[in-house]
Amino acid sequence: MITLQQFLELVNFRINDGGEYFSDYLGQNLHCLTFWDENQDGVSANAVFSKKTHQVLRAEICDYKNNRAYVLINPEVKDRYNQEKKTDPKVREAWDKVNWTELETDSDWLKKAQRIISYQDYDTRVEIEVNLDDSEFLRLARLAHSRDITINEMVAAVLTEVIQNQNSLSTEASA
Repeated sequence: MITLQQFLELVNFRINDGGEYFSDYLGQNLHCLTFWDENQDGVSANAVFSKKTHQVLRAEICDYKNNRAYVLINPEVKDRYNQEKKTDPKVREAWDKVNWTELETDSDWLKKAQRIISYQDYDTRVEIEVNLDDSEFLRLARLAHSRDITINEMVAAVLTEVIQNQNSLSTEASA
């Protein structure tokens, strides 16, 4: 999970709001630091952290111009967050008709946040971490080589195919 130092450096220490933060799934004794560029079509960033441990539990970056909102949840509270989403649909909503896009890796959140805060274009895809054993990696590397693409492109193609197959199975089951 990102640290308070990473968050503060990201926003160049420009904190213009903050205060107590209340959340059932994150716990108690929480504080939120906020950066907002004070532009309705601009950007904002929030870090919610424990006042006891100073550990960041939730990091948010909002791109109001493009109606995109990204959130990174600390793995230690992810299960409670997922439960909260099931019981309270508002947990998914960043603002009117814009839902949070949940990010899986610190590096993805940091890359998006750096680009958003700099008003630069950014990759809207969600990065995921894929762990492969040596034999799986070698098999994918050979497949990628035979198609003259990178291993990352091969992994993306495989994951896309699996997701599409899963979606078509779900559609068939509900029909």
